[in-house]
Amino acid sequence: MNYNTDRIIMLTYEVGAGGKFVSMCMALSPDIKCAMPTDTVYETSIKWFELKKKDGRHREYRERRMLEPDKLEEISNGKDYWVYTIHPDYVPADSHEKGLYLRVNDWPSCPKMHLVNYHWIIKAREREKKEIDLTYLKLGGSKMYPEINIGHEFNMLCVLDQKLWKKELSRLYTWLKVREPNWDHLEHMRKLWHETYYYGYDD
Repeated sequence: MNYNTDRIIMLTYEVGAGGKFVSMCMALSPDIKCAMPTDTVYETSIKWFELKKKDGRHREYRERRMLEPDKLEEISNGKDYWVYTIHPDYVPADSHEKGLYLRVNDWPSCPKMHLVNYHWIIKAREREKKEIDLTYLKLGGSKMYPEINIGHEFNMLCVLDQKLWKKELSRLYTWLKVREPNWDHLEHMRKLWHETYYYGYDD
């Protein structure tokens, strides 16, 4: 396993803050992949949003296939970025030993990003806000969490406005030095997500 790889983008965020949506949008870049089949990320996302409008159910992809040893070996030695989402406030201490989660500190060269200004999303979804477990990350240095070394903060308020959305994603793609995707697709996803983001959280 190449633990010195920089090919895994560590996206940390609180449960219910919209990280899976951001990761799907990131994976529209030709240079970024997620655990969904890359060639169908846009089509699958739109299908899920449309189904959500009809039945009110929340859907999201699972990352288990990324954590299989052979797949992780391939990712760590590949040329494409893979975005991996993690809730530092939600991960049991021994989960990495069981192969359920990646441990952030094991991958020192990987880019690390964090969502900010997302509390309006959690409130609308009626989730209780949790603070990140700083003892789990132990990285050092961030405007929002001084103990965490986050290379990039993604402002979730941008989802409310088309121009801010494009500006914030452009900033992210520039930070990663990757190609930008189809902006019409990104705007379509933004509109549908904003329309339905709180569906399916009232159970």
